[in-house]
Amino acid sequence: MELPKTSPNWKKAYNKRVIIEQIFSELKESFGLNALTQFKLSSIFAYITLSIIAYNLSIYIMK
Repeated sequence: MELPKTSPNWKKAYNKRVIIEQIFSELKESFGLNALTQFKLSSIFAYITLSIIAYNLSIYIMK
């Protein structure tokens, strides 16, 4: 579904995208997700999943 850039729904969706991009950037920096050394998809999936859990825990603890 294509949203016109002048619609309020487009602005809401774009703002959510910015937040998600900031989280991805922090994950890459803090947890080394920009240089994965594993080649098995299951290992990569497990590492990313655990990194996201650790990120969420760190956010929860800081509140």
